[in-house]
Amino acid sequence: MTVKELIARLSTCEKDADVFLGAPERSAEIEDVCTPVPEMVFLQDERKPRPAGSILEEAARIRSGERNVDYGDAVESFERVAEIANAITGLSLTPAECCKVLIAVKLTRERYNHKRDNLVDACGYIEILHQIEERTLNDNDNDNEQ
Repeated sequence: MTVKELIARLSTCEKDADVFLGAPERSAEIEDVCTPVPEMVFLQDERKPRPAGSILEEAARIRSGERNVDYGDAVESFERVAEIANAITGLSLTPAECCKVLIAVKLTRERYNHKRDNLVDACGYIEILHQIEERTLNDNDNDNEQ
C-alpha cells in the first residue's frame, strides 16, 4: 500500500487506522468510538475559552514552548515516529510522510467538525514538515560536499 492510499483510507474515518495496524477484529469496537456525539462536542467547545490571535501564531507559540519542552526536537521525534510506524506496518515511511499522515488526520477532523485546535495542529505539523524537508536538504548538501 502506498502512502497516498494510506492517507486516502485514513481520510474516510480514523477508525481505519486500526485496520492498517492489523487489528480488523476491533473494527466494531472502533466504529462505536468513532460514532459522532454532536452534543458533547458542542458542550466541550462551549467551555473552552477561545484564544485570541492568529492560528499561525498559536501554533508557533505551542511548538516553541510547551511541546518543545515536553517532547524535544520535532524532527528527531518524527524520525522515531517513522521507525515505529515502519515496524508496525512493514512499510518504509519517511519522517516527512508520517508528518503528512498527521496533517491528513487533522484535516479529516476539521472536515467533520470545525475546531480551532484542528487548524492550529495542522499548522504546527506543516511547520514540522518544512523543518524535516529543510534538514533533509541540508544533510544531502553536506553529504555532497564531502
